[in-house]
Amino acid sequence: MSETGLVVEAHSRLQASVPRGARFAVATAFFVNGAVQANWVTRIPAVQEELNLSAGALGAALLGLPVGLVAIVPVTDVWQRPGGAASIAFHVSHTGGALDRLFTYARGEALSEAQRAAARAEGQPGDPPAALVELVADAQATIERAFDQLRATSPESLLDERKVGRAGLPSNVLGLLFHAAEHCTRHVGQAITTAKILGGMRS
Repeated sequence: MSETGLVVEAHSRLQASVPRGARFAVATAFFVNGAVQANWVTRIPAVQEELNLSAGALGAALLGLPVGLVAIVPVTDVWQRPGGAASIAFHVSHTGGALDRLFTYARGEALSEAQRAAARAEGQPGDPPAALVELVADAQATIERAFDQLRATSPESLLDERKVGRAGLPSNVLGLLFHAAEHCTRHVGQAITTAKILGGMRS
């Protein structure tokens, strides 16, 4: 069986093992949070202009989101998977990992073996399990490097062709940068939603 087939089969088995009500509740929470996040992200430039925030001040304000996440999540919740959903730790580590990989493709480079190994390890607790503060710090460092790359990207290069993955799927610089921003925003939102779900389960 192909790698894709194995993934599909594993996903089907996981879904079958989780009660339908729990799956629906988690999916609904993720959908609502994603809609709210998408609405907020499109308004960031207007908020920055209205409050006359510099790029640095805006970045510091946005940093409050992951910092707040670290502050409210108990250690016991970091690797929990409510209703079979991915853990908070996975979403945080995947945010940095996916951003790093997509920006690598945007530079026209292939992934290194270290990057491929990191992708395979996302969501694996390890021994001992990684602390959330460490995962957030790693993701934040990746975001800072991404900002540096964005500042160095010329507008003339945005439509330059790029290849993605071993199959060499066609894309361009702009498409990869946009997908990276959307993808990371979604996973940060899912991490926050998962933290809220776990908090609600304790109350």
